[in-house]
Amino acid sequence: MVEFGKGFADEEFQVPVFKEFSFQVNEQPAFNRNFELLIQDLNNQAAAHFTLFIFSENVKQLDRLRSIFAELKANILFTPIPHSISAGFIDHDLKVVAYTDHQIFQRYHKYKMKQAYSQGKALNLRALKELQPGDFVAHIDHGIGRYSGLQKIDVNGVMQEAVRILYKDNDVLYVNINSLHKITRYTGKDGTEPKMHKIG
Repeated sequence: MVEFGKGFADEEFQVPVFKEFSFQVNEQPAFNRNFELLIQDLNNQAAAHFTLFIFSENVKQLDRLRSIFAELKANILFTPIPHSISAGFIDHDLKVVAYTDHQIFQRYHKYKMKQAYSQGKALNLRALKELQPGDFVAHIDHGIGRYSGLQKIDVNGVMQEAVRILYKDNDVLYVNINSLHKITRYTGKDGTEPKMHKIG
């Protein structure tokens, strides 16, 4: 619901109070890194005369997408936008498709990742020993979750110790001990409990 009043740019711009406006906008679909599905969707949108935009603050990611499309022999005409937005969308009224690279490649939005990650210093073995199950941690790529202890996992036939992190909807991430630099201990402002993120 949108409400306007008087005095818009030195002119009177009046809309009946509590008038409802309907916007035909959908969220960016989840492609789960299935680029053939992404290509099919973009082709369908283009056939319906939608204008295609793909946002990324990293120009190399846009080049990577072009390479993937070329490898799959897909001629996708899109406008690259070297800027990041938090989430992609489809606007049916304007006939615009605006997708984000971080959703296509299933990465957490960098602004939020770095914001959480910067709250503390990267873990080392000493700091890891001080963590208790249930403590909040932030992963540079996946955001905030709860530390759930250490666990040995089989990696190509070799048992390796990994940090176990729980995320929203009981998603689990295992981080190799050699990648501790990607994790920080997270403490919210004024000790408030942060919201756990969802992987992907």
